[in-house]
Amino acid sequence: MAISNMFMTLNHYGMLFPPFSNMYAMSSICDSTYKDKKLVLIDCYFEEAKLLAENVLNVVNSAKKIKPTDWKYDNKAN
Repeated sequence: MAISNMFMTLNHYGMLFPPFSNMYAMSSICDSTYKDKKLVLIDCYFEEAKLLAENVLNVVNSAKKIKPTDWKYDNKAN
């Protein structure tokens, strides 16, 4: 719920979120997060990080092409 609320608030104020713009490390009750460093150094995570970076760059390049005044908002509902 916290992430959902933060997303909605930040999106409302104009923050752009590229698709698949998050990564998770594997952890569980038996294998806590302090052990994640070993897990995130495997090739799978490097590929995920590369794809995430490409998605972020695509959003940044797309956002450069539009002016803030081009965004439309219907404020009649407020």
